[in-house]
Amino acid sequence: MQALINEALKEEDYMAAAVYRSMVDPDWFASEIINMPNDKWQSELMNAIADIHRAQFNIPTLYNHNLLNRFSIAAFHGPGKTHVMAKIAHWWNFIHKGRIACTAPKLEQLKTRLWPEMRKQRMSAMPFYKGIMSIDRTMIRWFGDEDWCMIAESAAQPDNLAGHHDDHMLFLVDEASGVDEIMWPAIEGALSTHGAVLVIIGNPIRTTGEFWASHNKRGTKEAYYQIKIKPEDSPRISKQWVKDMVRKYGRNSPIVKCRVFGEFIDMEEGQLLNPNWIEKQRLLEARDEDGSIPKLRISADIADGGIDETIFHAGLHYESYVVSIKQIRKSYNTETAVIDAADDLEVMFEGLGGRKDQDEFVVDSLGVGAGTAQELIKRGYLVVKYKGGEQSSQPKRWRCKRVQSYMVSRDAVRDGLHFFGHNFCEDDDWEDFLAQCCSVKQKYSSDRIEDLMTKKEMKAEGIKSPDMADAWVMQYATKAAVGAQTIEIDTFGDMGSYA
Repeated sequence: MQALINEALKEEDYMAAAVYRSMVDPDWFASEIINMPNDKWQSELMNAIADIHRAQFNIPTLYNHNLLNRFSIAAFHGPGKTHVMAKIAHWWNFIHKGRIACTAPKLEQLKTRLWPEMRKQRMSAMPFYKGIMSIDRTMIRWFGDEDWCMIAESAAQPDNLAGHHDDHMLFLVDEASGVDEIMWPAIEGALSTHGAVLVIIGNPIRTTGEFWASHNKRGTKEAYYQIKIKPEDSPRISKQWVKDMVRKYGRNSPIVKCRVFGEFIDMEEGQLLNPNWIEKQRLLEARDEDGSIPKLRISADIADGGIDETIFHAGLHYESYVVSIKQIRKSYNTETAVIDAADDLEVMFEGLGGRKDQDEFVVDSLGVGAGTAQELIKRGYLVVKYKGGEQSSQPKRWRCKRVQSYMVSRDAVRDGLHFFGHNFCEDDDWEDFLAQCCSVKQKYSSDRIEDLMTKKEMKAEGIKSPDMADAWVMQYATKAAVGAQTIEIDTFGDMGSYA
């Protein structure tokens, strides 16, 4: 290899010399070509892939001594997964005339995360490298060559990946735990091409599927080079954030284990909501519209002060499913909270295209919330007054309305009838939302009526009030709005099939 570098330099072919060196030294490429040095775990991953090249030049391997061509990275939230995928892509097509196929559960994830990161790294790179690339919405070309490229493919159709074959084929799979299992046979087939490499990265949210198997299942894990990232492995993670998540939800919370410490998880005893159900519905594209005109419903869990938050949650209710499209966290001065909350809800309603005579608010009508509900009614809006402690519509089944709302929400997300839009909330807010959903516990009673731990009982155990989860389940309120009045019904508004 050094002889090849020296020969290229003798002929003043600095590009060739850089290619040869980068092939066996990806850390040099990251630092010198794109000016973005590797973190420790990123260095291990890129060098494990580079070991395949080292072996070809009879250079000792550093990590991947078995020369595996599959790499699986289980990560917590925020260590730079997208960042390293972009680095690998830049590096791969710098050292090869290759083809890179990228996939994720939602194509939009690639367009809004990976592609911007590719642009960012290109802008940081050495001038001679910047000029050899062109980037459009779903394809990146090197030297304008459509066979020397990177393509964004949706994981919704196996055929999208089955057709990719090349001498230097790289597959990048983001959010791997959320990729449908029907995709993996297509990827397997494409890996039969000599020189093909697969890199899959995700959060360890599921205990089934190929991503889980790549770390845990005998007969599968042996085919993968594995990395399990811990918070201490990444300088990008805030130590304070780790402490805050543990303090709010406990070290044994499934979401803390998964999203903070990168551990594969099981549900806790009594846990109502499986995080995999919720995460899956976030990663999936919402089904095609069913022909119905959706109703906008904005639910508001309004705090009376203290450490609890006010949460606004907007959903579109189609005839056969619901999509949560936006969740916002607020904090108000107690003296002005009634009007301030009403003002902000009105702005959100108008911003989302709400129709005053058809769409509605659901407002937790205790304390400050009661005043906000009345203020919205005064302004001419349809309002559902929600009181979670009141009797449910089926008292022999559910202890109260709050329990009813949670049980119906659980069934909807479990059965694939509730989705979470791509811009539902920021990534850090999603971690809190998921943690709060999974902190809700069932209580078992002798009368067989379904029940949950109350918010007061959760606080007594040091668990943060699940305000974000409460605002979500209020989407399934058991009252129908009729202007300044409300009437009790035995169904769930537009979701009567759940009753």
